[in-house]
Formats: sequence, structure tokens, C-alpha cells
Amino acid sequence: MRASDSRELVKGYKDALPVFLGYLAVSFTVGISARNAGLTAFQAALMSLLNTTSAGQVAAIEIIGSGGTYLEIVLSQIAINLRYLLMGAVFSVRLSKDESTGRRLLAGFGLTDEVFALSCTRKPLNPYYPFGGWLMAAPGWVIGTFLGVIVNTLVPANVTAALSIGLYAMFIAIIIPPARKELKMAVLVIVSMLSSYLMFRFVPSISSGMRVVILTVIISSVFSLLFPVTEEATS
Repeated sequence: MRASDSRELVKGYKDALPVFLGYLAVSFTVGISARNAGLTAFQAALMSLLNTTSAGQVAAIEIIGSGGTYLEIVLSQIAINLRYLLMGAVFSVRLSKDESTGRRLLAGFGLTDEVFALSCTRKPLNPYYPFGGWLMAAPGWVIGTFLGVIVNTLVPANVTAALSIGLYAMFIAIIIPPARKELKMAVLVIVSMLSSYLMFRFVPSISSGMRVVILTVIISSVFSLLFPVTEEATS
């Protein structure tokens, strides 16, 4: 490892401390949901370690809890995590053209939304910076998930039900700020929520996992055609 790699690794590790704290709090509710779906503390923690997508993990837990199929889990993960293809494309531009394939894979290994946001402040991007961020952030998500399962087994059900509201608060915190800034984003949120309710109300035979897959593909495709992102907007 070069001296510059060591510096960037430490820098990414330190910069991701707020991400660690945020992950620790949010993943606690994920652990509660995992326990409700029948997962043990070890299974939930292992899932958090191997699955670096919070939205995908929550969807998978919901499918597991509802008795869904492996196919539903696979399709939901593909639909939900397509955004990482775009993030990887941004990384490839910010990395030096001389970087080897191995170092490029290192940069994308622990790619999450928050690590991506931190890494976008670095140009040129050293692959060890996002990897250092992941080394700090990942334990927060794993520990929080583990503790969530443990607490769910020790406290009354009504208490854990109240704590699980934090999971919905996380998603609200994600969608409200951009929805307040852009009208089309607010419309997208409303359409998504309304479509999910209508499908649940009038097509109850479709499982929750397949509902996520179908609506994600349809709504994202329609809005991409209606409101394409221009090159100026991404620069």
C-alpha cells in the first residue's frame, strides 16, 4: 500500500464517523423487523454485513416475513439496487484512468448511498477513501441490527412495535427534503404511495415483494421518460 493510500484510508475512516452513528440508530429498527420476520440475531447481523443496501435489506426482510419466494427476493433486489450502477459509473469517472481493475473493485466494494455522498467530495478519488468509509460505517449497521434483535427478544411486544416506527421515520427523512425542493419529486412520492395502496387494496393476491418490484419498475420508467435528467443537471 502506498503512503497516499494509507492517508486516504484513514481520511475516509474518520469522515464516516457520522455515518457510523446514523447507521447504529437506524439499523436498530431493522433488527426489530428482522426479529419479527423470524430471523435470529446472528442471521440478521450476517445479513447486514453481507448486504450493503438498507432499502434492499428491508424489502428482503419483509418478503421473508410474509413467506415470499426466492424469486421475489432476487427481483426486488435487482429493481431496488439499480441505482448502484449509476453510482459506479460516477466512481469510474472520478477515479484515475491509471487505476487497476483490482483497485476499482476495492472502491466499489462497500458502496452505499452515504459512502457515495462522502466520496463525491474527493476528486480525483483514491479507491482507499470509500473503502475506509465502509470500514467505519459497516460495523455501525451490523451492531445496530444485532442489538435490535436482542432488544426485541427482551422487551414487551408493544414497546418494540413503537420502536419499529423509527424505520418509517428513516424513509420519511429521506424523501421529504427533496420533495420540498422539487415539485416533480413530491409528485413522484405521492404517486408511489397512492399506487402501492391501490395495488394492495384491489390486487391483494400480489405479494408485497412483487408489488415493490412491479411498482419500482413501472413508476421509475414512466418518470424517467417524463422527466429525463439532462447532462447539465448531473455536471
